[in-house]
Amino acid sequence: MRSILPIKSEDFLPRLSSSGSSRRSQTQATPQERTKNLIVLVFRDGHRMEIQNYAIVGQTLWVFEERVATKILLSDLDLDATQRENRGSGLRLPSQEK
Repeated sequence: MRSILPIKSEDFLPRLSSSGSSRRSQTQATPQERTKNLIVLVFRDGHRMEIQNYAIVGQTLWVFEERVATKILLSDLDLDATQRENRGSGLRLPSQEK
């Protein structure tokens, strides 16, 4: 399955100020805040992935990490199970075609 493709790009990173520090470091979340906002993806083959920063563009879910963006096709996810797993989180996925 080749639908999960890591992409390394400096375009996803915050720019450094002249002092050498990034704005992101000033607003770092605590460990409790990071785990509180996790979304669990449930794949059709049963495995799971915890994510935090993501965007859905068309039929693709992009997961953004510190230095890597990962592309996941929505068709590789069990959308109903993912929606159930994240009830109350505000996650909105398109309906799964049957």
